[in-house]
Amino acid sequence: MNLKRRKLLYYFFALIFLVWGAYLIVSTQGFVFDWEKVRLVKTGGIYLKFIPSDAIVSLNGEIVRESPGILNRGVLIDDLIPDIYHVAIEKKGTVGWEKDLNVLSGIITSASNIRLWNISPTHELVATATTPYFSPVANATVLKDEKGNLTVYGKQLRGDSVFAAKNDSKWIITETEKGHLFFTDTENPEGAINLYEIFNSLKTRQLELPGNVKIRHARIHPFSDEKVIIATEQSIYSIDLKRIMIEKMTLSTSTMDFLVIRGSTVFGISKDGFVQGTNLLLKNNFSFIMTTSTELISEISIDDSGSRIAFEDTEGSLFLYDRSAETLLRVGDRAATFALSSDGTKLIWMNNDKKIFVYYAEKDDGDLKLPKGSVTEILVSNRYKLGDTILWIPAFDSHAFIKTNGSLLAVELDPRGTANTATIIENVHDIFLDDSARLNIIKKEGTVFSLFNVEIK
Repeated sequence: MNLKRRKLLYYFFALIFLVWGAYLIVSTQGFVFDWEKVRLVKTGGIYLKFIPSDAIVSLNGEIVRESPGILNRGVLIDDLIPDIYHVAIEKKGTVGWEKDLNVLSGIITSASNIRLWNISPTHELVATATTPYFSPVANATVLKDEKGNLTVYGKQLRGDSVFAAKNDSKWIITETEKGHLFFTDTENPEGAINLYEIFNSLKTRQLELPGNVKIRHARIHPFSDEKVIIATEQSIYSIDLKRIMIEKMTLSTSTMDFLVIRGSTVFGISKDGFVQGTNLLLKNNFSFIMTTSTELISEISIDDSGSRIAFEDTEGSLFLYDRSAETLLRVGDRAATFALSSDGTKLIWMNNDKKIFVYYAEKDDGDLKLPKGSVTEILVSNRYKLGDTILWIPAFDSHAFIKTNGSLLAVELDPRGTANTATIIENVHDIFLDDSARLNIIKKEGTVFSLFNVEIK
């Protein structure tokens, strides 16, 4: 081999070495060559977390990972050229999930709140009756017979409807058509206590406040089943029915139109926005004005901690009041239905045009990376008919649930493209959440109505 040929071979292999070395360097830095657009780009990726985790993942129609296993915490698809990718996740017996995700240079696009809803959720029969009236209490269900009588354990109760109840308590408050309230032990309904009579008697004898006063609201005490929280037009009381004692907790100059208990805090709220209340543990009272609007409050919702209050006025305007910051924000108009998340971080509403929006009271550090105060619109396919009630189920804080004509839709709260929506319940008489946020349905077969607890997952 002559010198010239040896030099050519030397330069050839040197060039290959330099090119291959450069390729290895840029590859380790996450760069690849995009042949379609003839450019060197830094790759990105997609992170997916889904339930159930043993599902099949496809990217642009090709299986990426099949049955990653029940202990898998997610799937990372890396080294992707920046582009829009169609992701699909499927498992037999569930409603599939799909979305177009935009992969950006050097960034991992995340979708970590994916749920593949069971096509046939588990139903547990609770009770049957000849009317669709059911009110769950501890270890029993209050029913109404064809004559309109309330019954439990086959025994008749005083009253025509359940006024207040707790799932974990055997005590309930019933109301007659004339507005009389009775406090009843469902295991011993014969010993029902007339709340109107005992309240006014104790108020007169122990507090020296004569005169009979109408009870506007009554709730079972959150810490004792033998205590009742009572609200009159302008005051809140606590009655201990075991010790036969009464305590006056607050006094207001405004009419109390709503009575809400969250944890240890009792709220009495008037339609003009005046709030009074008390903390049952700390024994301290508070009062504040949420709004000076001339429009009256028509509906209200308070988060579990009692720190944020959402309300709608008679014109359909939607507001969020932050107790700690003492701020009121108008977040939407023409609201038809709304729901405040249990932690108070998201306010979801649907307007009269059946458009769904989400307001973020705190910044989102999850998939969307949204700043505090953001509002997003959730796009639902027009093949789904949206109803007029939004339900919030705390166990599924990345989804909204919408009742519509005997069906329940689960809608993901992801504004990236069309939201994945699943019909998880259909063709039932009614759907409701009890006070423990458990999902219940009522089915009708012939002349018989049945109450079921439903486990959705």
